Amino acid sequence: MAVLVYAVVRTDTYAWGSPQTLGGLAAAVVLGGAFVLVEQRSAVPLVRLGILRARSLSVACLVIFLIACAQFGAFYFASLYVQGVLHFSPVQTGLAFVPFSLGVIAGTIAAGALMRRAGHRPPLVTVAATVTSHQTAPASLAAVTAGYDRAFLVSGILIAVAAVAAAALLPRARPAASAPARSITSAVPAAGDQ
Repeated sequence: MAVLVYAVVRTDTYAWGSPQTLGGLAAAVVLGGAFVLVEQRSAVPLVRLGILRARSLSVACLVIFLIACAQFGAFYFASLYVQGVLHFSPVQTGLAFVPFSLGVIAGTIAAGALMRRAGHRPPLVTVAATVTSHQTAPASLAAVTAGYDRAFLVSGILIAVAAVAAAALLPRARPAASAPARSITSAVPAAGDQ
């Protein structure tokens, strides 16, 4: 992960297609593959990869990953935009984020209620620098805004992809069986059974 983050962060100095960036990304893929191989052969792995065979869990992980990518990118560029283009102070910027934070709390509560009623189906850092650097006057506020605009677009696309992935890949809720459901304790094997 450190190699991947380093390769991505350095794209403000080296282009996405440069040997430095591509080499860093390739090294991250190789190291990630090595991690998977070690985890598969380990008697006590850090991550039990078998749990990802459960479709609902693997899709949920993908959706959360895409939303997190979009959200953190949007937060970062929104704070840069509000301070650098609109000239808010750091305190004003923090206060400007309060409605979003309240919206997250309200959205979490509403999503929980919606999921109970309807099920689970209904409910960038360097992109900006690249766009800004290709403007006619990269130091101007218009160029910076164009970069932030593209970063917000990428964030929106990631959220849209997450929504499509959730809608297409998550299994549909099955009707409840007429037989009484087993209790959770009866479904979990005893420690000696493993």
